Amino acid sequence: MKRVLILSAALLFCGVPLRAQVTKQVEVTKTYVPEVSKAVKLPIVPDMTDTVRLRPEIDYTVTPSALATNLSTEPFRPATVTYWEFNRPRPLYLKVGAGAPLNSVLDLYASTQNPGTGYAVGYLNHTGDWADIRNDFGVRPTSWRMHNRMGAAAGKYLGRRLLEGKLDLTNRVYHNYGFDGITKANISDESGYYDESYAPFRQVVNDRQHYDDAMLHVRIGDDFTDLSRFNFDVELRGGYFLNASQMYPVLSINRYHEFSGGGGIRLARAFGLHEFEFKADFDGTWRNVRDYRSTQLLFGLHYTYRHDKLRWSVGLDYVRDGVGKEVDVLVVPEPFKSDPVLWYWELQTEYNNRFLPAASIAYDPTDGKFMLYAELTGRVRRNDMRTLSRLNPYVYPCLIRPNTEEHRVAGGIKGVLGHGRFSYKLYVDYAHEENALQWVARFMSVGPENMWTSNADDIICSAYYQPYTMTLKDLSLNAEFAWRPSSRFTFDGELHMHSFKGAEDVYYNNNQPYTLAYGRPQLTARLRGEYRARKVSLEVEAQMQSVRHWTAYTFTYEQTSTNWPGFNLDLLPMVGLYDFKVPVTVDLAARFNWFLSRKVTLFAEGRNLCDAKLYDWAYYRDYGVGFTAGVKLQF
Repeated sequence: MKRVLILSAALLFCGVPLRAQVTKQVEVTKTYVPEVSKAVKLPIVPDMTDTVRLRPEIDYTVTPSALATNLSTEPFRPATVTYWEFNRPRPLYLKVGAGAPLNSVLDLYASTQNPGTGYAVGYLNHTGDWADIRNDFGVRPTSWRMHNRMGAAAGKYLGRRLLEGKLDLTNRVYHNYGFDGITKANISDESGYYDESYAPFRQVVNDRQHYDDAMLHVRIGDDFTDLSRFNFDVELRGGYFLNASQMYPVLSINRYHEFSGGGGIRLARAFGLHEFEFKADFDGTWRNVRDYRSTQLLFGLHYTYRHDKLRWSVGLDYVRDGVGKEVDVLVVPEPFKSDPVLWYWELQTEYNNRFLPAASIAYDPTDGKFMLYAELTGRVRRNDMRTLSRLNPYVYPCLIRPNTEEHRVAGGIKGVLGHGRFSYKLYVDYAHEENALQWVARFMSVGPENMWTSNADDIICSAYYQPYTMTLKDLSLNAEFAWRPSSRFTFDGELHMHSFKGAEDVYYNNNQPYTLAYGRPQLTARLRGEYRARKVSLEVEAQMQSVRHWTAYTFTYEQTSTNWPGFNLDLLPMVGLYDFKVPVTVDLAARFNWFLSRKVTLFAEGRNLCDAKLYDWAYYRDYGVGFTAGVKLQF
């Protein structure tokens, strides 16, 4: 039985307040029996259309909070593309051609490369000219020249480093065709009369220069493109140079050779914006003539700072330059015609400590459009026989000259405009050279055993270039540009204006001062244009040089009745100096290619199309108009 009291207590517990006037109590004494009434279907059909639309109003706030993360990066090597993968040549390239005056050309390259293993290249080059040239003395001597070169190179990829080696063999042959006139020796006859007249050359022997050169180079290390990691390079090199000269009797021997060898190490590392580089190198040359030896020991330390718009660097190279040689000492007492002459050999070794400062600065405020720069550089150029013969193939054999020390200061502006279509460079350059080479043409007339006759046909002439050393200063204004208005046309050119000034360049000719000519033009210019389509390409180039002067000297002879001890000579050599002038010259060349397919190209080349009198060296006139045609194959 449920009582009202219980119900009241429950209501009170639920927090529902009761009125005070409710005091009645109901007592149920019968057991409650629940019943379920019958369901009755409503007689009305309800309308199911919802007419209530709820538009809830949402009011919320967002409280931002930082999410702390702890992410760490792991360094990884970026994907790299080697030169061979980016611009991989075809495995086989062949160029063969010939032309008139008689000339030939051959270029052969064979290569293979595997990005994961390494590469190998072999090559063969040949150029030859066999035409006779009518020289400045009105004769056509043998004037052909030939250049042959072959070699091989191979490399092994060692992760991000490379082990590679190269062997290069070169053969060069030149005829001394430019010296075909002599000053006739003052040769006396029985009556004592001697002739000083100038006569064309009659006979030439032993007038060929023959050079053989072998070089071996081995290195292991990095390419120094990514200095965020430590980069190093170690190299070894050696060479052999042979001059089989046939210019007898310039030398008591007609062959001599040079051995060269050396090696070096280079280290570099960047720390943020700062880069450091250290290098050390040794280079030496030894000859079989006059006990000649030349050594160079170099140490260098450089620092570079790189920023978005500013880059500058400072450094210093130290070179220990040593030259040891046997020299002939000739002592001629006064008056030399009556007193004995002392002639002996002695060994002399000279060392020079050369300090070569280096500095540069570049400021780029316009993202490459307008860059200001200035730089100071220095170097020591070797003057061994291999180097001299490459500068001038008609060099006097077995010359010994000190090495050239060069300091250069340059500054100007450069940039790229027009979305990379136009580039320019304007700068001023000043060079100061100690022991700068000064080339002088030399005529040397020598006769056979019956030399002391008046018959000019018996005279044999050996002629060559002899370099002297002096202090040279060169101030120049320079301009360079390249323009590509479209994908088919390309133009580029350069202009250089020089002001040369030499010290210690005065020689005496018959007790009169004589300034040696430099043989260098005061003004040079070059202009090139190229048109390239899908099937053809045409390139035209013009090079101009202003007036040039060379100094030449010849032997004349003064008769005397006094004999030197150990020598039975009746004539003493005297030197005569002359000037050789080359006017303004323009060399016009053209090159045409017809692309028959991706593998076959026909080419034609023309040189000296203006038929100008071109001279690389005084008395050595170049060939006139010439043409070469052939085929290029790529497999």
